Amino acid sequence: MSDPPYHIWVSWRHRLETAIECARRLAHMFEGLAAAHPCFARWNKQAETRKAANAPFCAMPREWTS
Repeated sequence: MSDPPYHIWVSWRHRLETAIECARRLAHMFEGLAAAHPCFARWNKQAETRKAANAPFCAMPREWTS
């Protein structure tokens, strides 16, 4: 049995926050999803081949450079 596909679609009006603040908020949400269910603990890039799609989209848990 395979896992069901999930999609996250987000849209909202202009916010008075920096890009890094927005990224931190999004990362916090991803960490919350990973805590809710293990299928959300790994995010891969969309790609044409299985090998290419196995590349992680982002580091989990997050790694901040600034």
